[in-house]
Amino acid sequence: FIVGENNRSDALSGMNLAESLVIYFTKQQESGVSEAAKANLKGKKLTALRLKFMYDSVTEADELLEHLQPPSTLRHLEVDGWNGERFPQWGIRQLPNLVSLYIRNCERCRSILPFSRLPHIKSLYVGECEELDLWDVKDEDDDAGKGNSVNSSTWLCLKSLEVLYMSGVSKLQSLPSGIGGLSALHDLYIFDCDNLETLPESIGGLSQLRRLFIYGCSKFEIG
Repeated sequence: FIVGENNRSDALSGMNLAESLVIYFTKQQESGVSEAAKANLKGKKLTALRLKFMYDSVTEADELLEHLQPPSTLRHLEVDGWNGERFPQWGIRQLPNLVSLYIRNCERCRSILPFSRLPHIKSLYVGECEELDLWDVKDEDDDAGKGNSVNSSTWLCLKSLEVLYMSGVSKLQSLPSGIGGLSALHDLYIFDCDNLETLPESIGGLSQLRRLFIYGCSKFEIG
């Protein structure tokens, strides 16, 4: 479905949609937020949803995504080119069946934490998100930014995560120490993260890890 000059997202409200849906946002609409609310995606029987944003405006970007809430039946979600900063709270509360999440080219996105408490996610892909901060919350030790702030309370909730792929996450200096608690993780890929310097010692606790690829990270040092 293409949202542009001749189509508005509220047209989706009258469609009997099931299984997979791809929405291309080619042009920002003046009433885009209210139209997105009328689309009523959360009332559809979708299992896969791809949202592709093809314009650069940041106006009401967060509000737009808030009103594009998917249904609880969703298993696969991809967000590409979104210009907002923080994902909506429906990432925690309304997607209990989500197993794969792909976030691409979201250059202003600062936090994906609403998705970090979903126990059934098996595959997480984050690519070209230059402003993403994996430590954009604080824990009991108020140790945000040092690799300890989103450990037990966040990463351990991803107990089913099997594949983690990160590329072009410029702010990444190290992985959160809590990653060592991902008991199901077997593939870890880190590409083109220019500021990655080290991995936490806790990575030695990944008992199921079979593949670890680190490439194009100019500051990374082994040992």
